[in-house]
Amino acid sequence: MTRCDLKDVLTGGVLAAFGLFVFFHATSTLEIGTTRQMGPGMFPAGAGGLLAAFGVVITVRGLLTRAPLPSLDVRTAAIILAAIAAFALLLDWVGLVAAMVGMTVIATLASERSRVRSTLILAACLTGLAILLSLGLGIPMPLFTWPV
Repeated sequence: MTRCDLKDVLTGGVLAAFGLFVFFHATSTLEIGTTRQMGPGMFPAGAGGLLAAFGVVITVRGLLTRAPLPSLDVRTAAIILAAIAAFALLLDWVGLVAAMVGMTVIATLASERSRVRSTLILAACLTGLAILLSLGLGIPMPLFTWPV
């Protein structure tokens, strides 16, 4: 059974909605300025408008394209949701490092092609990136905590 490309329609709709939200939030709360003297709201408003335009284009393209209805892989979706939940539960209990490793290991179970070595490399890289972002942005997140 074929209909419009549902993935493109939904993706484009989400992009357009998010872009419009960013655009209207930036224009209502920040000063836009002029093209000669740009204000702090110029870039977010422009980026939001561009994102909304791309979303509309993707949505229209999806409505005009015929594609089979996508199937939902419940196992994969459940594993990804479990990985997100594990990160949320582990972050306060054992810290950022263990939560990132746990989330990555659980998330890689969603793929049948994942291997132990590549999973550990991915976990190390993502954990390192999370630590750098946390420290660089000054986010107060414990790297290590020990359950008592």
